[in-house]
Amino acid sequence: QGNGLFATKSDGSPEDTQSKIGGAVNFRLSDTVLKYGNQFVASPVFSTDDSRLLPEVATGTLITSKEIKGLELTAGRFTGISSQTGMFHDSLHLPSANIAGATYQFTDNLVGGVAASDVDDYFKKQYVNLNYTLPIAESQALNFDFNGYRTSSQGKELAGDVDNKIWSLAAAYSLGAHKFTLAHQRSTGDSGYYYGVDGGGTIFLASSVQYSDFNSKEGRSLEARYELNMA
Repeated sequence: QGNGLFATKSDGSPEDTQSKIGGAVNFRLSDTVLKYGNQFVASPVFSTDDSRLLPEVATGTLITSKEIKGLELTAGRFTGISSQTGMFHDSLHLPSANIAGATYQFTDNLVGGVAASDVDDYFKKQYVNLNYTLPIAESQALNFDFNGYRTSSQGKELAGDVDNKIWSLAAAYSLGAHKFTLAHQRSTGDSGYYYGVDGGGTIFLASSVQYSDFNSKEGRSLEARYELNMA
């Protein structure tokens, strides 16, 4: 109870059961796919969250094209998103969201991406990413990852007056199954970084972790992380 795993009844106790049902159709032409219906989405500016028993599910249309080698283009429009404890299609009350993005593999080691969203009566959001990997030896590599967002409220400003810029830069050294990361993240503007109505996973930043995202107004964070691949 109270941990976001289950919906609650009027008396505050957890529901005995909860479930979701939905479907989607795909159309493919060459290396372009159009998907319509209920779906999981993983765009930096619109990303459904799957950190609970039931994942968020978005309703809408998404086009993904890989016609040009190394270039992936996406565009979509979504009119609903269910929360992880909500059992109807728009429990997060999304008016509508239009998204677009592009990712390009410049070299085997360098990838860049941009994305943008327009969430009606909430905000407009832009995103940029650069990721570079420097191979050192057969089992060693150094990776640099930069992520940045700019968000500005619009329309009815249902999220309040949002004016935020936030970015992170991470450097990670991999040695076999071991990975050591140092990262810095900084938020500026008249508000913190806002997300949620556009999906609980819409925060592609280095310091977004299980218990805190360090995305408040004027927030700064320095992260040191060690990871072990148990496989």
